[in-house]
Amino acid sequence: MDKKHPRYGPADSLTSPRFSGIRTYARLPHVTDLAGVDVAIIGVPFDT
Repeated sequence: MDKKHPRYGPADSLTSPRFSGIRTYARLPHVTDLAGVDVAIIGVPFDT
């Protein structure tokens, strides 16, 4: 992939444990630069 179109996917659980870091939707990477983002999901509700 090139820098213009990065690939977003879940982090490898062998590289980083699931219980560490910032929790994100579908364990996708935490992105702070939203310049190239077409869709953003904010405030997804869930039942416990």
